[in-house]
Amino acid sequence: MRRSSILKSADPRAFGSRLNFWIDASDTNSLNISDGTATANDKSGKGYHTTSSTPPSLGTIASKPALIFNGYGQYLSVPLAAFPGQTNFTIIGVFQGSSTSSGGAYPAGCGLINISYNGDNPEIRFLAGDLILAYWNGDYLYKPSATINRSVFELSYVIGGYSSCSRNGSLLGSGTRSGTWNAINEFSIGRYNLISAFRAGNLQELIIINGLCRDAELAKLRNYLNKKWSVY
Repeated sequence: MRRSSILKSADPRAFGSRLNFWIDASDTNSLNISDGTATANDKSGKGYHTTSSTPPSLGTIASKPALIFNGYGQYLSVPLAAFPGQTNFTIIGVFQGSSTSSGGAYPAGCGLINISYNGDNPEIRFLAGDLILAYWNGDYLYKPSATINRSVFELSYVIGGYSSCSRNGSLLGSGTRSGTWNAINEFSIGRYNLISAFRAGNLQELIIINGLCRDAELAKLRNYLNKKWSVY
C-alpha cells in the first residue's frame, strides 16, 4: 500500500520508510541558522543532519529561500548513510551550479553535490561546471551542452543495470551500466574533499529515495517541487 500512497500525495513523506534523506531551505524550523548562515536538518526522520564548520549562507533565489554556497570554502557535509548506494536509489531536487570554483589542483572537477568513494568508480558529481557527471566504468554520463540554470534534477540508478537522468522532466540520458557502488566515503554539498575544492551554487531542496520511483511517483515529486519553487 505504501508504494501506491504517493499517487495520492505529492508530499515526500508519503514515501514512508523509503524516504532516506530530505533537506528543505524553505522550512526554517529544520535549519540551524547563525549569523546569516545555516546547516540543514534531515526531514526524513532518519536523523541524517548536515554539519559544517563553514556553512552556506541563507538567502533567496528567484524570491525563494535558498542555501547559497560561495565556492570559496562554504559546504555541507552529509552523513554517508543518507545515500543508499548499495541498493537502487532515486535523487531529486532543486539546485543550480555556478562556474565559480576554487582550491585544489583541479577545482573545475568539483560539483555542487559530490558523492564518491575516493573519486573511484562509480561516483556522482552534480554540476561540476555545467555538467552532471555520473561515472560508471570509465564512462561519464549526462553532459548537457548548455550552462545549467536552476532546475529540478532527477537521477535514478538500478544496481548493475539501468540508469537515467532528467532535468525539468526532460530526459538528459539513460543506459545500462554494469558494476556496483563501493561504500562511499564522501557525500558533500559545495565541497569535494578528494581534491580539496569548492563549488559555488545554490540548493533549495534535496530528496533521496531508497529504491526506484514509478513514473507516476516521479511526476508527483517533480510537480511538487516545481509548484513549490516555481522552476519552469
